[in-house]
Amino acid sequence: MRVGRKRTKDQQLPLGVRPIGKRLFWQPPTARERAERKKNGLPASVPLGPIVRVRGRIELTKAQRLKWAEISGFRDAESAGTVGELLTLFYAGPVLTARNGKPRSANTVQQYRWREAALRKRFGSSKYGRTEADVARGNGLGAGLIQQFISESGSLGRAYLAILDHAFDCGILANLTTYNPCDKVIAPAGNARTREPLEWELECLAVLATPVIELILDCKAISGYRISEVLRVHRRDMNAEGIRFKVKGGKWETLLWSPGLRDLVERAEALPTASRFPASPLFPHSRGKAYSYAGWHSAWRDVKDRTNAALAAGGIMDPDTLAIAPGLSIEDLHVHDVRSKVHDDAEAMGREGHEQLGNTERVADKHYARREKRRTPLR
Repeated sequence: MRVGRKRTKDQQLPLGVRPIGKRLFWQPPTARERAERKKNGLPASVPLGPIVRVRGRIELTKAQRLKWAEISGFRDAESAGTVGELLTLFYAGPVLTARNGKPRSANTVQQYRWREAALRKRFGSSKYGRTEADVARGNGLGAGLIQQFISESGSLGRAYLAILDHAFDCGILANLTTYNPCDKVIAPAGNARTREPLEWELECLAVLATPVIELILDCKAISGYRISEVLRVHRRDMNAEGIRFKVKGGKWETLLWSPGLRDLVERAEALPTASRFPASPLFPHSRGKAYSYAGWHSAWRDVKDRTNAALAAGGIMDPDTLAIAPGLSIEDLHVHDVRSKVHDDAEAMGREGHEQLGNTERVADKHYARREKRRTPLR
């Protein structure tokens, strides 16, 4: 899965192998390795022999592959590892950093870690191929099996594909393979959610939520910030202007004081676990610490389960027959859906909804404009 990345005509060539004229040469792929060879008095490149083409594509002969493996320290075909090893490489550190060098958000890292078990179960013991030619001969995981798994995974397919893509890239950087089968996998189209959180749903959740959960939901409802941005607010982030939030991308924004925001902070300071220490979280859980991303979602599921149980137990009475019918139920509601309500509420007040959320107008219209439209008949 690549966007805007250059490809070479003979991309199946092993790492460091380059055609020069009518012959193949191996050159160290990194500046550090080239400097080491120069320091040790070794030639900058090593000839492998004449170019051999199969169906118009350059292929290494067996002798050339053996020579390349010897000088590059690359594994031979029999010692090729598993996809589980590549996943281990990725989760050992690169999972924290995006390709552009910037740190990934805590939300993305947590989402990637939650997907690890499913990927290991499906592909952990599968062998990876050293080159595209090896995979074509059946010696390694190919794009077909990955495409099938991604297609069967529904909305999780894009995340699975991204993780596998990063894992194979780690293998390439570690000189374990030269081929990434995810290059040929078509990513499933991502459809924007259309679920609109209804007013009665949020009111019912607030009734049965713990005080701190209710405060967190109220903070989202008046600000529009993401749940991860709300959870990491500390007392030191409050100043004379308002409350500073560290938003997506690492930048800071200030939510200016309003009567509703001041009332919310007063309620937060009245919590039994609240502390006036500057490093204390503004919304502490029962042990006085800030919710982790996983801890929050566990608490969110609990409050939805309790609310649905209470709604089912209450039921709805038919005024004519006095019979009790099954009650309402809150289904498929994500906490992130509250951002769409903030967007639509801001638009209803005459404000720019995308500015309230900190998104571009195009992104806000695609993902957060969900309120049901109301029309007036012509006559």
